[in-house]
Amino acid sequence: MRMRPDSCRGCPLDAIAEGFMVPTGKGYYGVLLVGEALGEKEAEAGKPFVGAAGRQLQEAIEWAGLDKEGFWIANAIYCRPPNIELEGMEYEKEAIEHCYRTNLGPLIERLKPKVIVPLGNIPLYALMGHKQILKTRGYVYRRGGAFVLPSVHPSFI
Repeated sequence: MRMRPDSCRGCPLDAIAEGFMVPTGKGYYGVLLVGEALGEKEAEAGKPFVGAAGRQLQEAIEWAGLDKEGFWIANAIYCRPPNIELEGMEYEKEAIEHCYRTNLGPLIERLKPKVIVPLGNIPLYALMGHKQILKTRGYVYRRGGAFVLPSVHPSFI
């Protein structure tokens, strides 16, 4: 399990969460896929989407005739909240905002993706400030220099 960096200090999850992830992929498509938070398998591996939702994502990518390595993959929350509970918890908003400021936002600035795909309500909130994934999925939005194309989380499929 990967130790969390000092940038996690001040986050409400710092003392109660497990693990920390490093974004994956080579990104040659110019697309950043953003999941919600680490699950148990992901916290152990220190990588996003390596458990059941990762298998679902892999199948969807292969079905489209693409290569998973061609995407950058990260999460809105870089650690595993207790019992994988984030949405609706008292620490949700502050944790998302902290992780965006210290991890996801700087990643987006560094990578400069052409397209960002928030997979679920948590990453949609981190990127767009609202949680209406079922109403916004399939529509294209602009955020800075990137297009944002919301979609449901692979575990929802």
